Amino acid sequence: MKQVRVWVDHFLLWLISYPILSKFLRFLYSQPISYFFLPLYCKWFDVRVEEAEKPLWAYRNLRDFFCRHIQMKFRPIDSKSNTFTSPVDGVIIAKGEIRKGQLLQVKGSSYSLRSLLDSPSMSEAFQGGSYLTIYMSPGKYHRVHASAQGLLVDSRTIKGRRFPVNRFSRLRIGTLYPKNERLVSYFHTSHGLHSLVMVGSCQVGSVQLTSPKLSNNRQDFYQVEKGQEIAWFDFGSTVILLWPKGHVDLEEKKQIGDEVLVGEIIATAIA
Repeated sequence: MKQVRVWVDHFLLWLISYPILSKFLRFLYSQPISYFFLPLYCKWFDVRVEEAEKPLWAYRNLRDFFCRHIQMKFRPIDSKSNTFTSPVDGVIIAKGEIRKGQLLQVKGSSYSLRSLLDSPSMSEAFQGGSYLTIYMSPGKYHRVHASAQGLLVDSRTIKGRRFPVNRFSRLRIGTLYPKNERLVSYFHTSHGLHSLVMVGSCQVGSVQLTSPKLSNNRQDFYQVEKGQEIAWFDFGSTVILLWPKGHVDLEEKKQIGDEVLVGEIIATAIA
């Protein structure tokens, strides 16, 4: 019986990972009638409605609210030049050292850096370095902000499936993140190289960039400021931050299971 349940779980996850379902769901919650589900959505996911840029009644539909801006007075950006700040609101679900090219997905399950970045040369640059994974639940603020001032030197989309990235899926789908569609961006900061991987999910299409200058597969450099909005997700998802060996110390006050907000310190550069 247990084996049947495992098979059913995998089959359902496999079924909903097709991009066509994401497009259909996005169509549904873009309809005006979805507006009437907003109060239930906010209560179910414990949304901080008071932080939104507009009152609840001003949003056209659920998707409009998912992608909302917030009043940035609620997200002060740490101004110290030697810190990296959280690019999103979410919960830290993994952090630590990249050992033998592996990153932790859940306890007892890992995935390779090379498969995540889909680049042998770039994965070599982060061997032995540090990583931090943040999960954004559906009720969170879904905008993505730069963790440090620097130059965006490369950004490319890696095609894949759209498995959900919640705990249920992480426990059942091995090497989940390398299987999903994702946007991999590389930044040169005053403290060296840094990468931000934005992982798509079920109900989430390709990551939406806030400016054409941040476009996928770019060939020129683009200056970003610390805390600058650079992208957004349609629904809950995950971001993975990477640093080369010896470049940063991860923030000890933020451990696995802790909530983190945009602008809060997640790492400090090693002088």
